[in-house]
Amino acid sequence: MSTVTAKPKSLGELILFHRQKKEMILSKLQEAVGVDKGSLSRIENGEVKRPDFNIIQSIAAVLDIPGDDIVEQYIETGHKSDVVFSFLQKDFEAPSNVSNQDSRQVSRITE
Repeated sequence: MSTVTAKPKSLGELILFHRQKKEMILSKLQEAVGVDKGSLSRIENGEVKRPDFNIIQSIAAVLDIPGDDIVEQYIETGHKSDVVFSFLQKDFEAPSNVSNQDSRQVSRITE
């Protein structure tokens, strides 16, 4: 399996980088997140222009992608309001579980 060594420049590259880092094949990621591997491949290849944030969060959790990294790349795909809403909703539903890092991320997004 080839590996990505440069800093990922897109959401798909970020996911691919972390999947390869964990030496996980698409079928294992499919099992873990419940998304077919064709869709996962299209996300990694940048063919899905507006992937659902819940799917991205699931992928990030399985691959241990840092929240800041995934949010930054997701925003780059043009989903600013979706990301802000998701963080605010999480903050509102479970304020004791929100880290300072999440709060800083929301502040940075809304500036």
